[in-house]
Amino acid sequence: MKRKISRESVLKKLEQLAFGRANDAVKLALADAETVQADTDSLDLTLLSEVKRGANGGIEIRLVDRLAVIRLLLETLGDGGETEAERFLAVLAQAGSAPGGSDAL
Repeated sequence: MKRKISRESVLKKLEQLAFGRANDAVKLALADAETVQADTDSLDLTLLSEVKRGANGGIEIRLVDRLAVIRLLLETLGDGGETEAERFLAVLAQAGSAPGGSDAL
């Protein structure tokens, strides 16, 4: 069964990667082996990229590059097709229709 991926679902995932919390990844890194086996299904490891446990007991975790994800999110969102001139004119139109707007000049 093919899963249809929508623009909204991609944007939601990018937002989660860019602004999500890494608490569960840290819990995983600090937990002992028994706890890890019992608890991994309940952990949100979305931001986790890599885990390494060294022979000497050292732990290394790598998370998703948030800056790269934020850049991708900004590129994906774009400016909504609105130019700076269009935004400026929209602000002027709003100011003119507001109480005390252009009539007050």
